[in-house]
Amino acid sequence: DFEVGTGKVADRNGNKSDEADLVVFSRRVLPPLLFSERFGVFPIDSSFALVEVKTRLTATELKDSIKKMGSLLKLQHGSGRYVDNAATLHSVKGVIRVLFAFGSDLTEKSEFDRYKENDPLWKTDPAFDAFCVIGRGTWFNTCPEAKNYGDGKPVTWRMMPASPEHEEVIFFLSCTINAFGQALDSRCHPRIGPYLTTEAGITSA
Repeated sequence: DFEVGTGKVADRNGNKSDEADLVVFSRRVLPPLLFSERFGVFPIDSSFALVEVKTRLTATELKDSIKKMGSLLKLQHGSGRYVDNAATLHSVKGVIRVLFAFGSDLTEKSEFDRYKENDPLWKTDPAFDAFCVIGRGTWFNTCPEAKNYGDGKPVTWRMMPASPEHEEVIFFLSCTINAFGQALDSRCHPRIGPYLTTEAGITSA
C-alpha cells in the first residue's frame, strides 16, 4: 500500500510544504505528480509520513527540520467521505512527522533537552511525532497516532533508550509504521478533481 518518494506535499488549495527528505505515500488513495522516478509533489490526502534524515544531527539541522515540519501544518486535508455526492465531515488521521539521525554532535546535554530548546510548541503541538538518534535513543509522544493536535492538552513524551541491539531504531520504525494502517482507513476515497481545478469559474448552463 505504501511507497517512498522525495519532494513536497500539497493540498487542494495549492499550498505546498517545504521539500522533505522522504515522503511515504499511497497510490491507492491518490497518485502523486512525479518529475522523476521518486521526486515530485504528493497530495496531502495520500501522504502518510514526512521523514527528515540527517547523517549528523546539529542545532542548525534540527532548527531547519522543525521549520520544514511547520510548513506541513499549514496544509489542509480534504474530505474522502461522500453522501449523495456531497462531502461529509469525518476524522482524518494526519501525516506523521518524524526525524531520523545516524549520529549527533552533542557531547553534554541530551537530545531531548536540545529539542525542547528549539521547538517552542514541544509541549502542546510539537513539530515531530517522534525522533530517533542512533546510539542515543528514540523520543515519541505516546506514539504518533494517539496525539490529537491542536487540542491544547500537554503532550506526554516518552523515551526508548539506545541498546547494543539498536532497539531504539526498531521501536522508532514500528511506532511509525503502526500509524500508517489507521491513517489509511481514515482517508476513505478523496477525489483528485479539487487538486487539478477549482469550481470558481463554473456557472449555470
